[in-house]
Amino acid sequence: MHLNAGDVVVVDCSHQCNILLTTDSNFNSYKNNRGFHHHGGGGFFERLPTRLVAPQPAGPRDISDEIRDMLH
Repeated sequence: MHLNAGDVVVVDCSHQCNILLTTDSNFNSYKNNRGFHHHGGGGFFERLPTRLVAPQPAGPRDISDEIRDMLH
């Protein structure tokens, strides 16, 4: 998905989960168990829904595949 700086992604889930907002290259590193960086305040969340704000610069972002189906 392409997010502009300041865009908000809302994630809702029935249980606590890890939520990572990353660039395409960092998402590939995450999937391959290599070092990566996430952006926009991601991490472990016990209380949901949560809102993540896309940082600058704008561009393609990925959400960890564990929660893609929960986006709205």
